[in-house]
Parts: sequence; C-alpha cells; structure tokens
Amino acid sequence: MVYQEGVTPTSGITLVNPDGTGNLPLLNDGFQNESPAVSPDGMRVAFISTKPGHLALYVMSSEGTSITLLAPQLSHAGEPSWSPDGTRIVFLASRQDSLGINSEVAIINADGSNFHYLTHNFDWDGSPSWSPDGSKILFTSQEGPDGIYVMDTTGANRVQIPGTTGFDQRAKWSPDGARIAFHSLRDGNWEIYSMLANGTDVQRLTTNAANDWDPAWSPDGSKIIFESDRSGGQFRLWTITAADGSNPSSPLGALAARPHWAREPR
Repeated sequence: MVYQEGVTPTSGITLVNPDGTGNLPLLNDGFQNESPAVSPDGMRVAFISTKPGHLALYVMSSEGTSITLLAPQLSHAGEPSWSPDGTRIVFLASRQDSLGINSEVAIINADGSNFHYLTHNFDWDGSPSWSPDGSKILFTSQEGPDGIYVMDTTGANRVQIPGTTGFDQRAKWSPDGARIAFHSLRDGNWEIYSMLANGTDVQRLTTNAANDWDPAWSPDGSKIIFESDRSGGQFRLWTITAADGSNPSSPLGALAARPHWAREPR
C-alpha cells in the first residue's frame, strides 16, 4: 500500500505492507505530497506535490527516484488515477477561460505528452477513477444534478449514476468493475458505502461518529481501506471487509491519509 504520511503543510509518500509492516518512505522533502497512486505494473507512483508553489502532478519511480513534473502549465492538480495499461493518467486539473477558474477532469500520457481536458463545465468536476477494463472514467460532478458520473475516456457519453447526489464523493471502481465504493454524507455523517456500478444495492459499510473518507479497494476486492479520524481525532488508515464492513482494523499507527492499495510489482 502507498499513502500520504503526515498532514499539511508538509507530508510524505510512504510504502507499507498491508499488515502495517515494512514502512518505506519514498518521498519526504519538506513539501506537501499527497494522493499517491501506483501504476498497474507497480513500477511508478503518480502523486500531487506543492514543489512548484502550488499543487501539481508528478510521477516518480516506486523507489522514490526519477521525479518528473507533468503538465507544468496548470495552476492546480489533484487526484490522479492510472489507466489499466499504465500509459495514461486521469486527474483533476484547473482550467481558466471565459467560464472563469474551474476544476475539470483531464487526461495526460504518463510521459507528460498529449494533455487535454475531458470536461468543460461551469462547476467542479473531479475525483476521477479509471474503470478496470479501461473503457470508462468515474468522476464526481457539481454540473447539473450533483452526483457520481461515468463517461467514456474521450469525455463523451456522460451519464449520472442513478440515485447519487452531491453528498457522494471520491468514488472508486472495484477491481472487477462490478461495484463502486465512495464516501458520503447522505445519512448525516461521513461514512463509507458501496453500490453496484448501476447505482443499485447501496450498502453502508461504516457506522461511526467520526469521519470516514477516501475508500480504496484491495487488489483482490475483498477489503476496503480508508482514512478515519476515529482514533482521537487523528486521521489514520483503517481496513474493513468489502462485502459487509466487518472486521475493522487499523494497520498503521502513523498519521495517514489518501491510501492506494497497489498490486505487487510485476
């Protein structure tokens, strides 16, 4: 697993085994580094950093070397997600034009070429997640009815998932593409939920007075990891059984956020 260790204004990127052993800091350079996402082959990590004075998109090796800035023209970037073949990255990107300054979903090749926007709206679009079969992108939007949407990788055929609202955020595909995990305020508190990809069979997986955010699936789809401040108000990582939310466990003692459960390098 890879995660953001620490809180603003400085935070690092750390690699760890699912049981919490083998902590390996990949990046701790005095900047705010967040939202790590490991490539499908396990060899690269996309992440967001304030190195240039604002939140920007970077890629580095899984050993924390060969750090490369992508899309330097942007004033803000966030929430990267790799294509299943590891050639492209979809992410939140700022846009400034006649509509003003907006957050959009954008796409870029992993080498930094062929950047372009997939959305162009008056309101916020973000939190993209690439489908396991590579054909769709899941994202959250405040354009039109707020909620979770799906579109083609070209930005076409944008469709809202039925029943979702602006309370539903940070949606992630399960490894088999059958279900979607997300966090939501729909029941009055930030909790973790899952649903079928068509919006049916919504299941609440956590019930806690604290805030539970940012779900991510284990590679085999059996567990979900998320961040929660249920440990005395400090954010740490927790895992639950994906099917029913049972067996909650906190594998790390460190302050942690934005987890991504990666496959073993191949």
